[in-house]
Amino acid sequence: MPIDRGNMHYGGHEALVLFDHVFVLWDRVFMYKEYDLSTELVENFAAYEKK
Repeated sequence: MPIDRGNMHYGGHEALVLFDHVFVLWDRVFMYKEYDLSTELVENFAAYEKK
């Protein structure tokens, strides 16, 4: 059975999109100026994705 190995010429790239002046409802905001918690958030997400 063949395994999808991605695109060998263009694979492995990442993108970051920044939106400026975007309206977001407060009930959709899960972090606001909580920089000290960002490391824990990333670590928990990475640990969850590895399972």
